[in-house]
Amino acid sequence: MTYEVQTFMAFGNWENTWTDNDGTPSQFENYTEAAAELAEFLDDLASAAERNFLADFSPLDYRIVKNDYL
Repeated sequence: MTYEVQTFMAFGNWENTWTDNDGTPSQFENYTEAAAELAEFLDDLASAAERNFLADFSPLDYRIVKNDYL
């Protein structure tokens, strides 16, 4: 069982858009690992928004999902 970070996309779809260096969708061994990566990513987005490098973002556009099928 693994976990993935999903992004809310247009038309109400949730997708794993995170990839590793080879373009393979990112999977995390446990929830804690996925949550740490997501927290770091959201901190980076917040920093970019504060510096006006990013218009806006919503943390609600991201979620962590358990993959029972892997």
